Order: sequence, then C-alpha cells, then structure tokens
Amino acid sequence: SMTPGSYVGGRCFYTTNVSVKRTLLMKGGLFDESFPHASQEDLEVGHRLETMGMRLFYEPGILGYHWHFLSVEAIIRRTYLHGYSAIAYWERVPLRGGVIKKMVRPVLAALVRATSIQWLWKKGISACQRSEGSPALWLPVLTLSYWVGYSDAAKKRPVRTLES
Repeated sequence: SMTPGSYVGGRCFYTTNVSVKRTLLMKGGLFDESFPHASQEDLEVGHRLETMGMRLFYEPGILGYHWHFLSVEAIIRRTYLHGYSAIAYWERVPLRGGVIKKMVRPVLAALVRATSIQWLWKKGISACQRSEGSPALWLPVLTLSYWVGYSDAAKKRPVRTLES
C-alpha cells in the first residue's frame, strides 16, 4: 500500500534497507540489546527516531539485498520469534489504534493456548515441513506461529522448538 515518496514513519524502519543520518542515530541511541531475539529492535529504534523528528519515506528505486535462504522450519521459527519479541516491542512503544487493539492481543494470546489450536498449529507445521501444505496453508501457520510466540513470551515460557 506504500506509494513512491510517501511518508512511512518508524514502523517501516527495517534496517536491511534504510538510511538515516548518523548524528540522529547517535542522539537517539543505538539498538536496545535487551530484546530477547534479533526481531523488532530495529522498529523500536525507528519509533525513537521518529519521536525525535526523523521523517522516513518510501523510495522503491533504492534497493538493498538481504538474502536469507531459509528452510521451512527456519521460516516458521523466525515468525515464532517475531511474536516472542513483540512483547518487548510493545513494552517500549505506545500502541497506536486505540482500545480495541489493546484488548485483541491478550485475547489472541489466550486463544492460541487452547489445546485444539496447539494441535492445529503442530499439524500445520508438519504439513508445511512435508511440503504437503498448499500455499493457502502458509498464512494460517505463520499467523499461529507469531501468536504462539507472543503467548509464550507473555506467559514467560522459554522459547520452544518446533517439536514441542
């Protein structure tokens, strides 16, 4: 939904392809190394810089390549860890969007703890690992992976493996 030259703000501060003045970065502070995994710490920096006046724009002609050749397991694990790190992100960044969004997160975190949802998640992972899953299966499996990670972090559970 981004158009060339549009203002995107700190929520799009993906450090695989972003440019910022060094003086602003040094003034705003570097990455918060207390994030549990390499996930969302760049968005948190983007939020801090945006509050200090950074204006980030989308320029599709400026390319950067950041290749990761990931297995099915690695993609699912990265998504799970993204959800796990979301707790740390939302502790540091105020929620945009109001009361409904504040209420949805704990509800979704509670829902994915249900035995039936855990079973569906594991079955979906297994199907994706065997390459039996259609592309339509990927979105629900990755969405569940995110929310299971979020739920585990919210309950202060250790990071799980795909088998657990």
